[in-house]
Amino acid sequence: MQATSALKQQKMTKTLTKEEKSKESSDSDSTQNKRNTLLNIFILLALIYTFYLVFGCTIQRRIVFPRHLTQHDAGAAENFPNLDIWHIDTEDGKTVAWFLPAYDIEPGEQAPAVIFAYGNAELVTDWAPMLKPYREAGIHVLLPEYRGYGFSDGTPSQKAITNDFADFYDRLIEHKIVDSEHIFFHGRSLGGGVVCALSRKRKPNALVLSSTFTSIRAVAGRFLFPPFLLKDQFDNLEALEEYEGPVLILHNKDDRLIPLAHAKKLKEAAGDATLKTMPGGHNNLEPYHRRGKAWDHILKFLTGDKLQVSP
Repeated sequence: MQATSALKQQKMTKTLTKEEKSKESSDSDSTQNKRNTLLNIFILLALIYTFYLVFGCTIQRRIVFPRHLTQHDAGAAENFPNLDIWHIDTEDGKTVAWFLPAYDIEPGEQAPAVIFAYGNAELVTDWAPMLKPYREAGIHVLLPEYRGYGFSDGTPSQKAITNDFADFYDRLIEHKIVDSEHIFFHGRSLGGGVVCALSRKRKPNALVLSSTFTSIRAVAGRFLFPPFLLKDQFDNLEALEEYEGPVLILHNKDDRLIPLAHAKKLKEAAGDATLKTMPGGHNNLEPYHRRGKAWDHILKFLTGDKLQVSP
C-alpha cells in the first residue's frame, strides 16, 4: 500500500511539474509577444516621426512663408495717387517696396518714417490702406515686400528678406523728404521677426512689435520639430537683448497662435520695453482702419518724451 501510494505521489508530482513548465513557457511566450508588440509600435512611431521630420524639412518654408494663401491685386497701386514704387535688383530678380508719403507736409519738409513688415500670409496691398493713421500723423510709410510675394520675384527666406529690407532702409534715409534721425520699425507677427532681424543690421530709433513670437524655434517646438532643422530662426529674443532703444509690444490676450507668454518674454529680453495687451485673437489686434486702441498706444509711444518723432 505504501509503495503504491508513493508511486501515485511521484506521478502527481511529475504531472504538476509539467504543468508548471508549460505555464512558465506560456508566460515567457506572452512576455516576448508583448516585447515584440512594443518594439513594433516603437519602430512604427519612429518611422512616422522620421517621415514627419523629412516632410517638415521639405515644406517648412511653405509653412513659414505661405505666399500661396495670398491674393495679389495687380491693379491695387491705382488706389494710391501719391504712391512711389521702389525696387531693387537681387539675385532672384526684382523686389518691390511701396513708399507712401505722409499727409500735409510742406514741400521739401522732412518727416519721420516707419518701415513696416507684415504677417506671413499678407501683402503690401493689404496693409497700405490700413497704415493711413501713420500718414495722418505726419509719418512716411515704407512697405517693402518679401521675395516671392505679390509684385516681387524670388524665394523668401530670413536672410534674403533681411538683406532686402536693409537695402531699402539705406535708400530711405537718403530720401530728401525723410528725417533720417527719426526712423523706426514696426512688424506684425512674422514681420516682427523681420524687423528684429533688421535691427541687428540697421539701428532704428524705436521698435513696435505686434503679435510677435520669441523665435521660430519656440513656435516649432510646440509641434515637436527640432530647432536644428529649421532654415529660418528669427530669434527675436536674441535681437532684443542686443537692441538698446525703446520697444513697444502689442499683444492680444486671447492669441492662440502666438500666446501672450511670447510677448512677456520679449518684454523681459528688451532693455526698455512697454507691453500693452488688449482683448482679441491673433488676427484682430490692429483695426487700423478704425483707429483702435492699438493706434492710441502706438502714437502715444512715438510722440512721447523718449522719441518725439512727430514732425
